[in-house]
Amino acid sequence: MKNAKLMLSVLLLLAVSSSSCKLLSSQGGSGDRYSKIIDQLPKYDPNAPPPSPGAAALRGLAVLEPRVAELERSIEAAERAAIKTGLAKLPTKPTASESKEKISQRTGELPFAAAAFDSPPIFGTSFPLLAFWQGQADGPATMAGATDSLFITAVVSAWNDLFTPDVPAGASVSGAGKEKEAAGGVSDFSANLGRNPDGSTNFGIGIKSEAEKNGVKATTDASAQLNGWRCPNAEGQVSFTIKVRLGAETGGTGYLQELTAFIRAVVNDNAEVESSTMDLVQGTRQVKGDSHVYIETGVTMKNDGANDTESNFHVVRHSQQATEKNSRPLSEAGLGAAHLMGQTALAMAKGNWKNGGCVKIEATSPGSVAPSSTTSIPVTVRHRFENSEVPSKLDAALSGGKSVDPTTIAKTRGTLTYTAPGETGQSATINLTATSRRGIATLDLTASTGGAAYQIVGGLDDWQTNTRVCDIMKPFTLTGTCCTMQVSGGLSGTYTYTGIFNAQGSGTYTISLPDGLGKPGTMTGGGSGSAGGATGSGTEKYTLTPIEPCQ
Repeated sequence: MKNAKLMLSVLLLLAVSSSSCKLLSSQGGSGDRYSKIIDQLPKYDPNAPPPSPGAAALRGLAVLEPRVAELERSIEAAERAAIKTGLAKLPTKPTASESKEKISQRTGELPFAAAAFDSPPIFGTSFPLLAFWQGQADGPATMAGATDSLFITAVVSAWNDLFTPDVPAGASVSGAGKEKEAAGGVSDFSANLGRNPDGSTNFGIGIKSEAEKNGVKATTDASAQLNGWRCPNAEGQVSFTIKVRLGAETGGTGYLQELTAFIRAVVNDNAEVESSTMDLVQGTRQVKGDSHVYIETGVTMKNDGANDTESNFHVVRHSQQATEKNSRPLSEAGLGAAHLMGQTALAMAKGNWKNGGCVKIEATSPGSVAPSSTTSIPVTVRHRFENSEVPSKLDAALSGGKSVDPTTIAKTRGTLTYTAPGETGQSATINLTATSRRGIATLDLTASTGGAAYQIVGGLDDWQTNTRVCDIMKPFTLTGTCCTMQVSGGLSGTYTYTGIFNAQGSGTYTISLPDGLGKPGTMTGGGSGSAGGATGSGTEKYTLTPIEPCQ
């Protein structure tokens, strides 16, 4: 018996290996399909419903037992509601210091972030690359393994890169939601995320569901987990693992697919992937009555920047009923889906580190400056989470007058010098781009010769001010008859004040410049406060008169 099992393993290894190697090798290198993954990833539709991993697992089960197809909508509705509830309870949010627009830019081709504040992204949308997988193998692994696992990977990758930066190092948080759909579907969802002291992050989701209709009952169990280092380290190395599990059962029939991709990549000084290695493992099970087919296989895929090569194909284990005929399609589709899953996770990580997700530029805008003046601008690049300094190539491009020097710093830290034009009322933007093997960051600095300096006169009742402000676009202070007011800066914002008789209060303000910056305008403010035990509120009114640039 032992020799018979050994012979079966050898035959499976030869038969399944030959087919799977051909499948993976035919996909080409970086100049072929996978190099274009980032260009073909789906756009997020903020009006689309959230995902349903359980429905994906049910589609795999429906190949074995078609009757469960009628339960898909019930499970889908319950899971969408449970996911919304669970994420709403997650005690964190995407990088609080960044705007939705900035985060959306950072995620590149997958702008999930702009809508992640409100609702999670979907799985089901147009994806041209998936047409390749359809028809490559028979059985449920083709669609459930490739299509659904790919979108689960994309979603988990995006959420990991967005949510975990807001978690303190060494901490973890979780959220959960349980919902029942009107037609009877019940789903229990959980999510966990964390950031470890060593710089690695983890994000996982799990969801269990069940539904019953017309005497047919099914349960589903799906999960996804992403762990590791998504941002390149000082040597330009990234290392992480993505796992996706889709399982469903009804009566004596069951379907399960488990995919794992362990990804290591080396990033060059231009923040591009120089090489990558992926250890892929798939395990697919089909059970119906007395038939029990299980095949678990693995392979290593390497890319040298030009071509994909594979090695170490092996059959990890299999059931006694596994044959070349019934195992080959499952192995092919499973390993192909795992490879695509790994490429997607790496493409998502790359989009994040190339759009400011891992490093940041520290520099201060010159702001309002005198005509023909020069301003020194120290520039440092730091890691977003370690806060360590990241030596980077810095390019500076000027839009407007007059000049910035140098235009390139070979390795930060360094200092730029901005020379202002000789006329008043001129403005400029200095676009900074920092590039290194740890990622890319951008920052725009502004400068103007006048236009932002004003004499501000006005107030309300006993509060009157006549103050020179050199730059209304930055935080400024107004002093007056009774009080001192701290203003946040910009054309609208907030203020606080303190003064005699224990006066204190806060409010908001708006500046109106009908003819533009540097022209006369007005400011209105309003809030509430107290002084000498009495409270009150009202509307302040001010006039803004342009003055010569000042420091």
